[in-house]
Amino acid sequence: MAEPAFTLAVGADRFAATARVASAEEASRLWPRAVGAMPSYVAYRKATDREIPLLVVTPAARRPSGCAAPFG
Repeated sequence: MAEPAFTLAVGADRFAATARVASAEEASRLWPRAVGAMPSYVAYRKATDREIPLLVVTPAARRPSGCAAPFG
């Protein structure tokens, strides 16, 4: 993955996070949840021969509001 660090927006909340490709074991566990959220993925997977990667997103350490530097 070229740039695993990014900012994620969920509704009005924005936070730093990193992403990585799920292992085969994780993907087999996570795929049903992905399909539950987006049923069209089933047809998408059937329409291609390539592996569709699932990403695991991990929020970076949260900082108090207004704090630009890491704390701890």
